[in-house]
Amino acid sequence: MTEEQVESNDVDPDEITTPADRTEQFKAMLAELEEKPTELARRLRNLGDFRTHTAIMRSIQRMSAGDIAVSGEMLVIAKMLLNQQRLRDRKQAQVDWQPQTGGVWAATIEGFKVRLYPQPNGKWKVDLVFIETDYSPPWQTFPTSLPAAKRKALTCVADGLLEVCDLAAARK
Repeated sequence: MTEEQVESNDVDPDEITTPADRTEQFKAMLAELEEKPTELARRLRNLGDFRTHTAIMRSIQRMSAGDIAVSGEMLVIAKMLLNQQRLRDRKQAQVDWQPQTGGVWAATIEGFKVRLYPQPNGKWKVDLVFIETDYSPPWQTFPTSLPAAKRKALTCVADGLLEVCDLAAARK
């Protein structure tokens, strides 16, 4: 960055970060999101990224490793996803999870029947069904604890609501 750019009103010198700072910030956001590059790539693809899943994942992996610079756009996307998750975390206390037979946990969240199925090696499978239309987004498996699976279920509900809205808009 040139001295003129730093001195202009468009750039705050206190907010200039190094590529290494942005990589660390990105990695910290991914850790808080509890998302692996494959999960984030799937979400970005579902949100409209036109690149192949493999290309998106490779880009995320390279940014996380510091092999390429983390773009400002990717930091904004990660920050938005993180802010959404923090809002969902606040909702988590309001969700009435009920234990079912076979170790399954169930709840109704924002019009979805949600079930968490225990899997081998501590993994949990998240099943969603939108009650109004019986639409079920693809199941997802997460290698996490039950509390983390409950948090991730809220993320799946939010993504599922977006899919339901997209499907409804496409029918118009």
